[in-house]
Amino acid sequence: MPEKYFEKFPIIQYANNFAIDITKSAKILDTVYNNPYFYYQYNIEQGERPDNISDKVYSDEYGDWAVYLANKITDPYYHWYLDDFSFNSFIIKKYGSIRLSQLKYIFYRNNWYENTSPISLSTFNALTVSAKQYYEPDFGVDPLSTIVLQYKRRKIDWTLNTNSLVNYTVANGSSFSYDNLVSVDYTGGAKGSGQVIASNSTSVSLGFVDNIQSISTGSLFNKETGSNTTFTSQIYIANNIPADEASFWSPVTYFDYETEINEQNKSIRLLNSQYYSPMAQNLKTILI
Repeated sequence: MPEKYFEKFPIIQYANNFAIDITKSAKILDTVYNNPYFYYQYNIEQGERPDNISDKVYSDEYGDWAVYLANKITDPYYHWYLDDFSFNSFIIKKYGSIRLSQLKYIFYRNNWYENTSPISLSTFNALTVSAKQYYEPDFGVDPLSTIVLQYKRRKIDWTLNTNSLVNYTVANGSSFSYDNLVSVDYTGGAKGSGQVIASNSTSVSLGFVDNIQSISTGSLFNKETGSNTTFTSQIYIANNIPADEASFWSPVTYFDYETEINEQNKSIRLLNSQYYSPMAQNLKTILI
């Protein structure tokens, strides 16, 4: 028997008409939600929709609501695993182009996952004090051992909003908006880049700055709008990643960030089929 979600909602009179009371809501109790015996993991396939899964698991194409509730999904589009075409369309709509999303950074992250090779005690001892915080002692397989055999990277996902912040005094910064991708062209030919953090008519502040030079004159080119302006001074406002810690951090692009979220959405929880009908009946009871 089909278990249609909105058929379980009460009917009310609204503006002289009968309507479904969509102000009602329901959720799975935490005691049930956190009980692993009620669920199992499921990996969504390319193009697979919640109704497809419900039909396959519960023999009810209208049971997509059970899939949503089991995963606390409130946005059935952006909280669902997107196939390649839908994902690329989403990126273009949100960031303007796939290429732009691959060039712009959202944050810096402790890159322990890029280098998992341990280091010796002597190598660790030679590190600066600040660099040592990225490692932890490895005592081997014996949980009671107090002898450090080597050091390994700490698997902690630390993040920083930006690596540095530089302010430029400009002739006209009105055409530079938040998060615009900017090329910094120094007098003499050196080039750098960054993203706009703040701007007004006389100054532009860039974050995610690359290849900062000591030269204080040059021009800023807005890669997204095609506009440019000259600058007559630069002030180094902040440096969140010191030189001796730079190798422990990597920038994360918008594209990589969205890809990670989408891949996380691929793995969902499904309520065991024997509990589907009882949950549907309980849903109707609590919504009335």
